[in-house]
Amino acid sequence: MRYVEVRPCAALAPYVQCYWALELSGAVPVGVHRVLPDGCLDILVDLTDGVGLRVVGAMRAAEVVPLSARAAFVAVRFRPGGAQPFLRLPLLELTDATVALEDLWPREWREWRERLGEVAGTAARFALLERLLLDRLPGREGDAGVRHAVDLILGARGQVPVRCGWRR
Repeated sequence: MRYVEVRPCAALAPYVQCYWALELSGAVPVGVHRVLPDGCLDILVDLTDGVGLRVVGAMRAAEVVPLSARAAFVAVRFRPGGAQPFLRLPLLELTDATVALEDLWPREWREWRERLGEVAGTAARFALLERLLLDRLPGREGDAGVRHAVDLILGARGQVPVRCGWRR
């Protein structure tokens, strides 16, 4: 089993936590992988049999994922809230869900699938994912207040008191 993570370029760092890849060569027995909730959303590219693209929303509970002896994945892991400017929908709708990228990007998903199928090697796929995301990078910086709140929560490891700012 081989797992790799790479940081994004500076332009995508406010949105993307990392690119990651997982390859199982068949040398390991079929098993399961436990995925813990981390507040992140991933665009997952399954390269095992062709190119399958799906969005895996933030999870509220751990999940056990079965793994076959031969599998290959690359993915983009967005920071909490970081996928919203790219997906352009309320991320709450994707919580605990897995959705085909085709359903969210009816035009763009085909280009992603074709181009990711043409490149070989993890580094080249990471570079291509980065270029594809840069092409979708919103012209504006996004909601600075939301980004600030997420940074505070992450910096405090989730231990941030929440106060109501209004009174009746």
